[in-house]
Amino acid sequence: AMNCWSESISCELVTSPSLSLITSPYPYNLIRIAIEEIINVIMADQIVDGQVIGAYRRYSVDLGSAISQYNESEFLIRLASHFNIQNSSNSDELSEKIRKIIQESVDNGTTIFLEIKGLDDLLEKEEFILWFLEKFWKPLIDQVVITSKKYKSKFIVVLTANSQILFDCSPDYFCDDQMFDCYKMLELPLPDWTADDIHDWLIRFRTLSNEMRKKTDAELKQIAKKIYRESDGTPESVCISLREKFR
Repeated sequence: AMNCWSESISCELVTSPSLSLITSPYPYNLIRIAIEEIINVIMADQIVDGQVIGAYRRYSVDLGSAISQYNESEFLIRLASHFNIQNSSNSDELSEKIRKIIQESVDNGTTIFLEIKGLDDLLEKEEFILWFLEKFWKPLIDQVVITSKKYKSKFIVVLTANSQILFDCSPDYFCDDQMFDCYKMLELPLPDWTADDIHDWLIRFRTLSNEMRKKTDAELKQIAKKIYRESDGTPESVCISLREKFR
């Protein structure tokens, strides 16, 4: 919902398998807005009237849900359930089965979007990230990168965190938008909104409100400026104001 998202997501990120990390000290509903913006940018060529056209699958794995112990095996078991893969005590075997299904799906023209929630809820964040990158992501991308160029299909993974975990992890795990590396994470911290960001959001989603769809562009600009003044652009305050407008 912010212009800076389009600027941060490079052409390579749009055309390559991508792994992004969204960090924000604000509630998850604000992170969700950022996720939708990522989808809109990366999949712009497949979106018509706000809907993704073509084969598209979206999955979610929550790292923060209540369980006795969270580890790589538990992650694989939860992810495997989305693909109707039978549980296996052999993590390497289970991981290979998941990678094969994802690769085949992309090969058949299906775009897959996977969200991994609650990364900062893990006690051993760096260990999980290292395993995820080295043992799951990189082998998978080696399989997907060729087939994803043959079709418009994409494989996108977003990890979300409610804190700045960059300082807890090695910088070697991250790339930036100037030198995108599909084997690494691209951090997209959730910034404050500008008045123009709010106006753009109102333009895009005004059809969701009978009152807002009647407003002229000039009126929407005034509303955006008022929301910005009252919120100072803080994402949480902007979100509350927008909810009030779209009730």
